[in-house]
Formats: sequence, C-alpha cells, structure tokens
Amino acid sequence: MSYSIKLGKEPNVLVINDLSSRQVVGQARELKAGNIKFSIYASDGTLTELYNLERAVEDDVANQT
Repeated sequence: MSYSIKLGKEPNVLVINDLSSRQVVGQARELKAGNIKFSIYASDGTLTELYNLERAVEDDVANQT
C-alpha cells in the first residue's frame, strides 16, 4: 500500500504522493520534529495515524531479523 502526506489547509495544500510506509514514517517524524501539521492518507483515502504506521514498520523490521 502507498501513502500520501498532506500539508496545509484548503486551498493551499501540498501533497507528497506514493510513499512507502517507511518513507512516510521518516517524513512524518521530520515534520513532527519541525512542529509542522500534516495528515497521512492511505492509497484508498483512509486517514492514517503516524503511531499505527510506526508500529507496522517496527513489526516489519523485527520480523526480518
């Protein structure tokens, strides 16, 4: 599944599309550290929480070792 990050509010929105879960977690952590507000959406349009993606990425890494 791919993800998008949306920054800003309508009508001034910047969208970063087609990110993997690892990429979106990395980008979102940087945005959060910079105190920038953002939303994460799955490719099906579902709003997704950063915490859930972080857990999925951590579980994926743990299963690879």
